[in-house]
Amino acid sequence: MVEDRTLIDEVLRKLKTDLCNVEWAFQEVATRYAQTLSKIDDPYLRERALDIQDVTKRVIRNLQGKAPKTFLSLTQPHILVAHNLTPSDTASMSRDYVLGVATDLGSRTSHAAILARSLNIPAVLGLHDITAKLETGQHVLVDGSDGWLIVNPTPETLECYKQIESRRAKVTAQLKQLSSFRKTSMRSQPMERRGSDFIEPNFSI
Repeated sequence: MVEDRTLIDEVLRKLKTDLCNVEWAFQEVATRYAQTLSKIDDPYLRERALDIQDVTKRVIRNLQGKAPKTFLSLTQPHILVAHNLTPSDTASMSRDYVLGVATDLGSRTSHAAILARSLNIPAVLGLHDITAKLETGQHVLVDGSDGWLIVNPTPETLECYKQIESRRAKVTAQLKQLSSFRKTSMRSQPMERRGSDFIEPNFSI
């Protein structure tokens, strides 16, 4: 986005015409882009407005010489419940301290959801008003696979999910082992030529 020639030219024009600083000029131009996307019917494109707002804040903080916001202040594991999460918020998460995520806004196609999956952090997004229904200190269980957020789970529910997680871990380990086996057992022989006949290489998987 910040390398987009059209955006850069608009910022430069605003600097000349409005005689303002670069932070204000960039904020004005980027905000207009975000507002345009937020009015589109397509939910995927509409969510890109949040991405633009996120990038805008990061650029302005860099221009002002401020350190980026992170979750480094967390000192113990938490389930993070928020109104919304930007891609940079999600990218700064540590799997050691953020065990799961639940938000009012967002969807499976948002960049925050995609990043959470890549970090192997369970996330349920788009719960509308979950921040109003939960209080700090409540126990919740985040089922990112099926999109469930279970508040105050019973011991039976926790035990059930422990078994599910155990089976899932075994399957994942087996798949990794199979993938490693396929890589190490793949072997080939060079093609041989006997007169006018060709012997195809032998492959073993």
